[in-house]
Amino acid sequence: MIKVVKTFFSSSNQLAFELKMSRKIREVRERLKAIEAEKNFLLDKGPMNSQAQRGRRKREETHSFIREEDIIGRGNDKKNVMKFLLDMDVKEDVSILPIVGIGGLGKTALAKFVYNDEMISKHFDLKMWVCVSNDFDMIKIVKDIIVCVEKKEPNYNVMDRLQIELRKIIDGKRYLLVLDDLWDAKSETWHNLKSLLMGGARGSKILITTRLSLVAKITSLAPPHLLEGLSESNSLDLLMRMAVPKEGGTQDLDMLAIGEEIVRKCFGVPLVIRTMGGLLFHKETKDEWLHFKDYELPEVSQRKDQIISILRLSYDNLPSHLKQCFAICSLFPKDYEIKKHTLVSLWMAEGFIQPSNSSKHLEDIAHEYFMDLLWSNFFQDFKKNPYTNEATCKMHDLMHDLACSVAGNKCWAARDDTNQINERTRHISYGSTFNLMGKLPISRLKPSVLRTFLSTTRGWKEIKENQVKWI
Repeated sequence: MIKVVKTFFSSSNQLAFELKMSRKIREVRERLKAIEAEKNFLLDKGPMNSQAQRGRRKREETHSFIREEDIIGRGNDKKNVMKFLLDMDVKEDVSILPIVGIGGLGKTALAKFVYNDEMISKHFDLKMWVCVSNDFDMIKIVKDIIVCVEKKEPNYNVMDRLQIELRKIIDGKRYLLVLDDLWDAKSETWHNLKSLLMGGARGSKILITTRLSLVAKITSLAPPHLLEGLSESNSLDLLMRMAVPKEGGTQDLDMLAIGEEIVRKCFGVPLVIRTMGGLLFHKETKDEWLHFKDYELPEVSQRKDQIISILRLSYDNLPSHLKQCFAICSLFPKDYEIKKHTLVSLWMAEGFIQPSNSSKHLEDIAHEYFMDLLWSNFFQDFKKNPYTNEATCKMHDLMHDLACSVAGNKCWAARDDTNQINERTRHISYGSTFNLMGKLPISRLKPSVLRTFLSTTRGWKEIKENQVKWI
C-alpha cells in the first residue's frame, strides 16, 4: 500500500505524467496554429464586412497627366465635357460640372483627357488639379490649389491667411479647377469652399469627379455628366490591346470571338477589362483562352460583388508569396502615395520574401516582387523622383477594396471605427486623423499575435519617412 501511494504521488505516475504532457502538447499545438495562421494570414479568402470597408474607403491621390493613346472609347464624353468647359454663354462667372459614375469607370481618366487638351490649356488663364477623396480637409484643399499656381507650399496653416492668398490668385482670372474624387455630401462644407472660389472671371469652370449622385446634386445646379461603361466594341478593343502582344500582328479570329464573350462579363469597366487582359496575356493559345472562359470566369458570377470578384481572379492567379505581399497593402489608406522602400521593407520584416538559391539579396528579390505586382496592375502610377530617385506607386480604389477583402480582420486600419478591431488582428496602421493614444482599444488585442504598427501619417510635403514598427 505504501509503495502504491508513493508511486501515485511520484513523477513516475503515468496518469499524472500524461495529464501534464497533454497540457503541454495542447499549448504547443495552439502556438503552432497561431504561427501557421500568422504566416499564411494573407491567403484567407473571407470577405471583409462593410463597416470595416467604410473605415478604409479612400483612394490613391491622383495627378493630372495621362497619355492620349491610353484612352479608349471616351471621345463623345470628352466632346460633351469640353463643350461645357468652353461655353462662355453662362449666367454665373463660375460654373460647375460633376462627372458621376461607379468606381473604375474612368472618371479621373476622362478629367485628365480633357484637362490636358491643348484647346483647354489655351482657353483658361489658370489650370489647377486637386485630389480631394473622402478626407475633406479645407486647409489641405486650399493649400493644394495655391501650390498648383505658386509652385510652392504656404508655410502656415491659418485659414484666414490661406483664403486671402487663394482669392488673390484666382480673383479676376478665368480658371479651370478639377476636384477629383469628391465624397463629402454635406452642403455646408461645400458652401464654405465654394464661397472662396466664386471670384474667378466669367467662364471659369470647376470640374468634379464623384461616385455619389448626392454630391453632384449639392455642388451644381447643372445636370451632371453621367459616365457609363464602355461599349462592347471598345471593351473588346481594350481587352485585346492588353491581352495580345503588339508584335503579334493580326489577331486570331477565334480568340477575338472568345474575347467578345469575356468582355460581356466586365460590365464595360476599364479597370476590370485591363485586369482580365493582364490575365489573358500569359495565355497564348485558343485552348487556354477557352479554358479561362469556361472554367475560371463562370465562378465569378456566383459571388456577391461581381466587379471585385472579377478582380479576385487576378489575385487567385498570384503565387502565395505575392498574395500576402499584396494583401498587407490594405494597411495603407487609399489616396496614398506608397513609397516602394517602405513597402519592401515591410515585406522583408514580415518574412514574406523567400530567399533564392542564388546569391541575390533580399532587397533584390523584394524588388522583383514589387515589379511583378506592378506589371499585373495591382499597383499603378509608378514613378521615380528625378532628384532623389525615390520610387512610389499607388493603388486603384477597387484594388484597395480587393486587398481589404482578402486580408479580412488580420489587418486593421485605425481610422474612425474602433469597434471593428478583432482580437486576432495582427497588423495595424493608423493615420493623422486618428488619436492613437485616446482611441485604440489595445486591450482587445492579444500581444502574442500583434505583429505590426504602421504609421501612415503624412505631412503636407511628405515631411518624413513612414514610421514603421514591427513587433
